[in-house]
Amino acid sequence: MEAPGKTTDGLYKCLDMYDANEFTISTTLSLIASEGAFSKYTVEINQEEPYKGQERWRRYFTDGKGWHLAFDEGMKSEPLVYPQPFSLENYDTVPQPFGGNHDWYIDKDGERKKKTPNSYPNCFTVRPSLNCYMFGNYQSLGNLYAQKGDASKAKEYAERAEKLQEQIVSALWHKPARNDKHVYYEKRGAINDPFFYSRLSGDNLYTGDVGDPLGIIRETVGYTPWYFNMLPEDESKYDIAWKQLDDEMGFKQPFGMSTAEYRHDFFNEMSYGWNGRGWPFQNSVVYKPRNLHRESYTPR
Repeated sequence: MEAPGKTTDGLYKCLDMYDANEFTISTTLSLIASEGAFSKYTVEINQEEPYKGQERWRRYFTDGKGWHLAFDEGMKSEPLVYPQPFSLENYDTVPQPFGGNHDWYIDKDGERKKKTPNSYPNCFTVRPSLNCYMFGNYQSLGNLYAQKGDASKAKEYAERAEKLQEQIVSALWHKPARNDKHVYYEKRGAINDPFFYSRLSGDNLYTGDVGDPLGIIRETVGYTPWYFNMLPEDESKYDIAWKQLDDEMGFKQPFGMSTAEYRHDFFNEMSYGWNGRGWPFQNSVVYKPRNLHRESYTPR
């Protein structure tokens, strides 16, 4: 990503549903912060019970019944038709809705039709997961070229890995503060321990120039740096993140790890997003480094 002057400049962005394979609370918080093309939808207030007075997005992301309603609404735009491929030529022409990268789609008869303007916008986030995957790729390429005897290429990828490591730590490691915006911990209380958070991408086209804000919600993708041994040599100050894995207000649940911290108001284990219940892929990313370094991460 190229976003000069932004905290996320040079980092990798993605749609949460392509990274997590489902929606996440961190992106929901970014949508709430958005003042772009989808702002009217984001702040729409429900007029009927049982969600009267609540923001539409809050209902959709935190209640199983909301997901059912979202599904019914989504079916109106024939989502079973394959979305059009991403096109740089059309990228900045129209708002980007759910299911593809344009506000239109091609139906089964080959006719171009418009999608509902209230669909899920492609709101890009900078997540610890994807960026750590890229760190691992660079590091692996550097090692492979070193084995091949290509010192120049080995140095190039090693330097890329080191630069990305520094950017990830600088942009995503954060200690919550009182001046943070969109902090939803009204029901269960907040905690100010630092963690690796996600940020709204600094170059989103449809968020009213709202770039870089943190999604203040601890999600288990924040443990991805340990999977790749990515942290600086003196990593002891980051150990505090593992406190959440053994905390029932954090990720510790009766049947395994949750993907979002329990204390957050948007936590919901009923809906199928990455906003509560645990998922095998994410669990494996977290449990591997946890087991390899269990002694290092014993809660103090």
